Amino acid sequence: MINLYLYLIRVFKIFILKVTKFRSIDFSSKLYFITFPIFPKKFKLHSGIVIVEKYAELIIGENTYIGHYNNIRCSKRIVIGKGTKIAQFVTIVDSNYDITKKHLNFNEAIKKEVIIGENVWIGSNSVILAGVSIGDNSIIAAGSVVTKD
Repeated sequence: MINLYLYLIRVFKIFILKVTKFRSIDFSSKLYFITFPIFPKKFKLHSGIVIVEKYAELIIGENTYIGHYNNIRCSKRIVIGKGTKIAQFVTIVDSNYDITKKHLNFNEAIKKEVIIGENVWIGSNSVILAGVSIGDNSIIAAGSVVTKD
């Protein structure tokens, strides 16, 4: 895992944001930002990985809870609505690769925004993929892989 972090820092020229001004973020969180996400005054982020690439936008609504060991990778735009609860080991990504091409080029990621509505519950070990919109008051079952609206 440490090699992965070092690789991402080297490739994306990411820097670690000091989290001392955010009282509701655990100090065990690994936060890597090229651009700054929009954090509300009241939210809770436990240990996990949050990566926001250059020109990308991560917006987190107030009273949002993001559990332990989550993985949020933002290349374009991810919006997490107010009052949303995200359990542990959840992955949210807004980019993917076209595996139908003969030669896979990791520099040609397909980037589509992810919109998670208000008061959504996302169960543990779920994966939310690029281009998905989840409506308000929805429940995503534990272990789900969400590929479509």
